[in-house]
Amino acid sequence: MIINGNRELLFSGSVHYPRSPPEMWHDIIRKAMKEAEWNQGGFPYWLREVPNITFRSYNEPFMHHMQKYAEMVISLMKKEKLFAPQGGPIIMAQIENEYNNVQLAYRDDGKYIAG
Repeated sequence: MIINGNRELLFSGSVHYPRSPPEMWHDIIRKAMKEAEWNQGGFPYWLREVPNITFRSYNEPFMHHMQKYAEMVISLMKKEKLFAPQGGPIIMAQIENEYNNVQLAYRDDGKYIAG
C-alpha cells in the first residue's frame, strides 16, 4: 500500500486473549489496535465503494470482487514463498470467520453455495 507517499507492507493477525496471560493483554490489545478487523469487518476498504454490493451474501459484485481479491492475495503469498510447504511461516489462511454470526440476516441470499 502507498501511505502518505510511502510504500508500506501491512501484516495482520488475530488476538485470542484467553491464550495469553492477563499481564500481556494490555500490550497485545495496544498492538492489535494498529490493524485488525476493526474497520470494514476485515474486508478491503475499497470494497464498500463497489456499486450494488452486499457483503457476505450471494451477490454477484461481492462474489466477483472477493474472488479476485482472494486470488491476488494468495498469488502474492505463493510468489513470496510464505506458505509453510514452501518454507514460509504461514500455516493457514482464513478468509471469513464471522459468517455464521450474520448468515441468517441475509435469508436466501446468505445461504452457502459450494462453488
